[in-house]
Amino acid sequence: MADTNIFDEDVTLNGPVFDVLCELCQSIFNSQTVWVDHEYRYHHNIRALASSAECGCHLCSLILGRLSPKDILDLQQELDDSPDVGNQKIGINVRGQDTITLWIAAWKTRLLPKAWDTCKDGWTGIARFHIRTEEDDYTHETRSAASQNFSRSAVAQISLWVEQCDSSSHPLSHPLCRKVQTITTTRKMLPTRLLDLVSAIEDSCIRLCSSESLRVGLKYATLSHCWGGHCKQKLTVNTLQGFQAGISLEDLPKTFRDAVLVTRELGLRYLWIDALCIIQDSANDEDWLKEASVMGDVYANSHITLAATTSTDSTGGLLHRRSPLSVWPCRVTATWSRFPAGALVISVPDWADETDLEPLAGRSWAYQEWLLSKRLLHFGKDQVRWQCFCLAASEVYPTDFEGDDAEFDADGMGTQSTMLDNYGIPAKSTVVRLVQKPEQGIKCWDKLREDYSRKALTRAGDRLPALTGIARMVHKAVNSSDDDYLAGLWKPNLRQELLWQRAEDISTTPGSDDSYIAPTWSWASLKAPFLRYSSGDRAGEVRWLANVVEAKTTTVGDAFGPVKDGSLIMKCSLGYITASLSEANSDGNKEQGWAISSVNSVASNYGCSLRLDHPSPSPITTPSSFWFMPIRASSWSDLKQNSVAGLLLEKTSQYRGQYRRIGLLNIFGSRNQQALLSNLERGTGPSEGLYLEAASRADRLIEVV
Repeated sequence: MADTNIFDEDVTLNGPVFDVLCELCQSIFNSQTVWVDHEYRYHHNIRALASSAECGCHLCSLILGRLSPKDILDLQQELDDSPDVGNQKIGINVRGQDTITLWIAAWKTRLLPKAWDTCKDGWTGIARFHIRTEEDDYTHETRSAASQNFSRSAVAQISLWVEQCDSSSHPLSHPLCRKVQTITTTRKMLPTRLLDLVSAIEDSCIRLCSSESLRVGLKYATLSHCWGGHCKQKLTVNTLQGFQAGISLEDLPKTFRDAVLVTRELGLRYLWIDALCIIQDSANDEDWLKEASVMGDVYANSHITLAATTSTDSTGGLLHRRSPLSVWPCRVTATWSRFPAGALVISVPDWADETDLEPLAGRSWAYQEWLLSKRLLHFGKDQVRWQCFCLAASEVYPTDFEGDDAEFDADGMGTQSTMLDNYGIPAKSTVVRLVQKPEQGIKCWDKLREDYSRKALTRAGDRLPALTGIARMVHKAVNSSDDDYLAGLWKPNLRQELLWQRAEDISTTPGSDDSYIAPTWSWASLKAPFLRYSSGDRAGEVRWLANVVEAKTTTVGDAFGPVKDGSLIMKCSLGYITASLSEANSDGNKEQGWAISSVNSVASNYGCSLRLDHPSPSPITTPSSFWFMPIRASSWSDLKQNSVAGLLLEKTSQYRGQYRRIGLLNIFGSRNQQALLSNLERGTGPSEGLYLEAASRADRLIEVV
């Protein structure tokens, strides 16, 4: 029988002794020497740090707790590669005047810098902490001795968060959360199948059941997790009958088993896990396609989502052992000359950082799951973190980082940063803006899909299915029809949305297989991050140079789901552009330094921004020629800011006048813009078989697929 007692680790025998420091850490706060910004003093190396933490130094434990297991191994390897005692790998520095920060850095390390890192001269930041006086400290006064991230005290705190968020009568209720849920939940429904956990504790057994006989509105939990390429247990045509009869907890991988036990501990009977509730091998993926189309609503309707945030696969689990000293603030007595002396508190500075939310924060499916969930519990290695549309909180910071007072600029985008949006997690405050300022719906959509494009997929073909729920939510919020959605683009604003470009940062690849995803004119076809066209509505004067005659896609089952094909008919003039890279940039940097030497065979000298959708891995050393469809011209009083933007195309071998997109071109700084536009509008002539029809300028139609 599986062990269902999840609180065995609640109390550490001979419990932790908080606030005890090793000699080296004590010297930090008893020093009379002036601390200079970015001047680091050597501290313990990584092995000595781990030894000191094991011996009970609170600060060493805090530092070690901020490092990922991979970073620890890498630092150990670097130390072994350079065993010189004088070349210790870790340094420490104290910065600031009013707000004091304790910085921990590694010397000449191969570790990648964090987003917040501002270290210099060979140092790379690996951890940082706030130092506050006792009266200014706002971390939780009670420090739990639990040596597991999920404890009885954590359950009590989670219950309080849920009550605040779910109850309209609670004095700290979240009315904004309930308002946001009116758009995230596009359909009131239950998942097709749920796991019934009624016998989970008594008999260590759960059962797959149909939701047909259950009441819509019933409370259930959902699991957000990384598959890791393989799940030990999953629903198939052959296992369906057995799952309906019962599944032993012992047969479940740790993540699923932990999710069952946590769900029951939170007082819920039903749980939804994709691997156990969607048939993974149905004919032609019929069941998967059907369930993928409602996945957003499965999470939006759930009472709470449990996220196995730091687990790489289904064996990683939700429940993790920890040292309480690595989590809770450390109180010290300082005798500094430059900084405030007396009782100080050292604590982690933020709700979370990158290491607390990976690897799940980097996944496309999780982006949608986290964004649409009413309430989200992140199970990290150190503690449980809470996220809803009003509050980002944690065991250490149970009441802080509220996000329902965000301010907005003239464009409806936030000017006050909140903890709801940091560290690459879905921008929950963007959804709040969508509710409070629906007229800014397209700007919100632009941000959401751009952020989404940076997330990773195992199967490239999931690029659009994993966005279905978000797309449906945005179209509901802006009161648009299903027909307005075209493979990740919005038809009423289509000309502007066609002007996306490949992002320079291509470190994240959203799937790498050869699956057809979308027509080339959609950003979704790009298996890399993208950026929307930046000049937007702020151009001095906009003139549209092309018109959409027809735009359509053929979807599979759901208007917001996967796409089989698509066609875009444009009325336009085609230009023939010759461009080359400048000598200084011909060393492989293919996305900068382009200059145009001719337009429609007329010698020219224009600067430009030319970004290919699929840049060649080899340096481009000779001039290149492209078909160019200009779409918009922007004119300014400052002529240097003039621009003409459009798509780079190549002809297909299929039909006359048919093209595929290969990039984006923005010609800028034209002092005589009218001459450029006249040349482009003249085109290359209908007689060359470039257009669908060919009779006159009025019939200049092309198809982009």
